Amino acid sequence: MLYANPVSTTPSEAMTALTRETVQNINLESGQTIYKDMCLTMAEFMRGLPKAVRGAVTLTDTSVLSFRVDSEAGIAFIICLPLANRQLGSLSLPRMKVEIKLCDFTAAETKLFINRFDLTFLRIGG
Repeated sequence: MLYANPVSTTPSEAMTALTRETVQNINLESGQTIYKDMCLTMAEFMRGLPKAVRGAVTLTDTSVLSFRVDSEAGIAFIICLPLANRQLGSLSLPRMKVEIKLCDFTAAETKLFINRFDLTFLRIGG
């Protein structure tokens, strides 16, 4: 199992709650929430998201970049929050927190979703 980016199920104090309009008729208790700290720009994230989730992606809120993904496995809500750049000497890397709420996914579907998500945003360099 490949997890290119550490997965956390502990909420961050900076994450945004889902609005009632976004989650109408969805059982949020049936899923799992995953938190990620990612080093990429919002533009890079938005460009890769459709490939990462393999489902219909809908932008639900532009103020915090909130997305709804309808896939065969279930519904996912993704919220992005920009953070201060990570400084490594003279290198400055863009950074953001990503919250992924998976609704009605089985354990196997969750692993497949996260693996595909991580592989899409995996960066290999030298």
